[in-house]
Amino acid sequence: MLLNVYDMDIYGELAPAGTFFDEFVKRYQSPDIYLWAEARDDFPCRFGWASPHLDTNAPAKELYNQIYSLKAVFDGAMRLYETCEWENPPLSNIIRGQYDSIHLNTVECDIRATPFSHDVIMKNFGEKFEPKTNVSRAIFLSRYDKKTLDILRYLSYQGVSYITLYAFYDWMKKGHWDDRRICTEAKWSKALLNDFTNTANNPVYLGPFCRHGGSSEPTPKRPMTLRAAIEGLFPAMRAYIKERATINNINAVLKARLRPSL
Repeated sequence: MLLNVYDMDIYGELAPAGTFFDEFVKRYQSPDIYLWAEARDDFPCRFGWASPHLDTNAPAKELYNQIYSLKAVFDGAMRLYETCEWENPPLSNIIRGQYDSIHLNTVECDIRATPFSHDVIMKNFGEKFEPKTNVSRAIFLSRYDKKTLDILRYLSYQGVSYITLYAFYDWMKKGHWDDRRICTEAKWSKALLNDFTNTANNPVYLGPFCRHGGSSEPTPKRPMTLRAAIEGLFPAMRAYIKERATINNINAVLKARLRPSL
């Protein structure tokens, strides 16, 4: 995606660990968050990050909260769809206008702030910004679906743990999925689901990584590793968000916002 950084009111830099991000950026498109590789010689490579949702005229505190919240949406989508080991690389060298630098690590920000601008949501966009990856499609869905928005920000803030994965289970249950549906999407038997819940809830086995306190429960007979839990519940959550897109008729919403090429 070709962008002129000087046309953007607010932009910053990401320097993710690893090399996969360069290939990801080449196939990424989004009307909500822009990414581009910067022409620099230093290592690790740096990538530009910007969003049309950010308004330089907003009060500083409101703007900082919005940046923080929007970055969390992005990080949660990266963890869910690209790699669960995504480490939320900090957004650095943020420029507001031509000269005003923003340092989010020096202020207390509220992740619950509304990340999206209503005016931008109502605007059409061209095909070069059509969301093409699972990451950009999930971000686009979270414009309209509070559950998806909450899931992505939660995953960003909490990281990947038994607690987070049990929260996935709770979201799906409250979203009217029964254990059979969850097992189908996770490719688990009911016994494997029980292994997960017994492990996640057991303070003797997990200690500080457990959902509950106490120390009286017996250790689980078949403890489930975190990796095995991820391999089941991440695909299930992706399927749940895909269903949220269908419920919100997101393809029709996208078609209505997408301006065809002339």
